[in-house]
Amino acid sequence: MDAGRRFRLKAATQVAHERVENIVRGAGMFDSVQGYRRYVQATYEARAVVERQLDAGDAQRIFPSWPQRRLAALIAADLADLEAPAPESSPDIPDEAKMRFVQSAPELLGRLYVLEGSSLGARILTRSADSLGFTADFGARHLHAQAGDAGAWRAFCEALESFDLSPAEEARLFGAADRTFDRFAAAYARLAG
Repeated sequence: MDAGRRFRLKAATQVAHERVENIVRGAGMFDSVQGYRRYVQATYEARAVVERQLDAGDAQRIFPSWPQRRLAALIAADLADLEAPAPESSPDIPDEAKMRFVQSAPELLGRLYVLEGSSLGARILTRSADSLGFTADFGARHLHAQAGDAGAWRAFCEALESFDLSPAEEARLFGAADRTFDRFAAAYARLAG
């Protein structure tokens, strides 16, 4: 077990992660109800695709908690509260047939790293959503669900560290995480207003 993988992954994806945060912050997505509505729409657009990819790759085989960590349905309920339509599919969303391939553990871990890591930021974002009037029961279900399960991040980190990966496999993990951050960045940029 290599206890440093999480920290190498964090360092390797720091630029991509900061790009996502800077787009959200720069667009004022937590400064107003309208901004927050765009944030939830973009989150749904990106997350629904990544969740489908993880399901198609059977992410549960490497992270048994995965089925309970899906948030797309909660985000859709938040969109309904906000009276906001789900965004139209972006042109690069793969169809079901193209996603039916066996994904390697590193690819799945890279995608999961981004989704599970977002639970740490959700703890901060819930306060911002609360200040706009959105709660665990209305408009911010997905943020509260993410923030409310502190044990999930620890469980994911244990899974991440448990795999014996070659340098090439670790590079694939880093690449999958970067591409996942890029998907979120593209959705947030498109809906930035």
